[in-house]
Amino acid sequence: GTTQTISGNSFTHFNNLELSGTGKKQLSNIDAEIENTLALNDREFAANDNTIFVISTGTGVITRTTGFVSATNDGGLSRNTLSTASYFFPVGSSTGTVRFRPVDITPNSAAANTFKVRMANADATNEGFDRSLKENTMGEINPDFYYRINRTNGASAADITLYFDETTDGDYSIMTQWQNTSQWKNLGTVIAGSNYGLSGLTKQTWNNFSPTPFALS
Repeated sequence: GTTQTISGNSFTHFNNLELSGTGKKQLSNIDAEIENTLALNDREFAANDNTIFVISTGTGVITRTTGFVSATNDGGLSRNTLSTASYFFPVGSSTGTVRFRPVDITPNSAAANTFKVRMANADATNEGFDRSLKENTMGEINPDFYYRINRTNGASAADITLYFDETTDGDYSIMTQWQNTSQWKNLGTVIAGSNYGLSGLTKQTWNNFSPTPFALS
């Protein structure tokens, strides 16, 4: 089909979910739980203000060609982890400028954890996280997009990798997080790399996911 909506009055559960056809596939006032595999293929899966829960702890259970998961406000993509391998969060947005800006999360222990990610395709200032309020060790904070990354279960630290396109986004060398002191904090030493045709920065052994906003500077 074309644009299709998952809706209803109770939590929706899928064993496996594959997106096909054309248009956007979206949640409407309801969360969705996927037991095993999520095949995005070339479609956008819009959680909107809701959450897509992928229950399987396998690292390769989410696949895509050019598809991604988008969300607004506190919505996002949630994954359970149970290893020290890298877990892929294929997040993006078609609001305004279309962007695929994924996140990789590599837990530092094989304990049970759950992480939730949203790529916010908006100026963080417009969502309540003023980019002008920052430590003086940083230049401009990315005005085009930022991330909400939360650990909703578990206590393991993790390596967090954020991705960007140097050609269209600019070149970044710092990762920053909004702090309870109401300013953006420089997270210190990061490792530069690349994947998915994008540049990336990795902050190793990070264990603070409250508040949830992260950005590039």
